[in-house]
Order: sequence, then C-alpha cells, then structure tokens
Amino acid sequence: MANNFAYYLDSDNENYVKTLKLVLNVNNKAQKKQAVNKFNDLADATCKNAGIEVPKGLKDALKKSKVFAFDADTYFVTLELEKNKIETWIMTIGTK
Repeated sequence: MANNFAYYLDSDNENYVKTLKLVLNVNNKAQKKQAVNKFNDLADATCKNAGIEVPKGLKDALKKSKVFAFDADTYFVTLELEKNKIETWIMTIGTK
C-alpha cells in the first residue's frame, strides 16, 4: 500500500476552523523519505494558507522523527507520532 496524506478540519461552528490536522500514514517504509519530504512541503503550504509562519524546528523534527510543540498567543502547532502497525505523523494547528 502506498503512503498517504489526509486533512482533517474540526470546529463547532461552520464559519471557522478550530483545529486542522495534516496526517501522513507511512505504509511503505521504502518510500518514507519521499513521503516525509512531501509532508514538509504540505506543512509549509498549510501554514502559509492558515496565515501563520512555519514554526522554527518543525521541519527538522519531522526529518529526525521527533515530536514537536510550538505555542503562540492565539494558536499552537504540534507534531505527534503514532506507531501501531504503521507509522502515522500528525501535524495539528489549533486556535486557542
């Protein structure tokens, strides 16, 4: 199975998004490096489209397979890893 990406948007109100998640499922470990590079590209585009700067250290954390957290006045960004049968990376942008 190929690696895949997904976006999840969550809110209590249809007029705004409270939480945005970008998810990478690594199903094919042989292509993990390419998937991580694409995830970084998508993370850049997602932050820019959300009107925020890419937090310093986010890209490096993903490349080194480390979790990450950034906290600003009005929003936060996290990078989490879930490992079960597959490796799943989740970047979350949320409002406070």
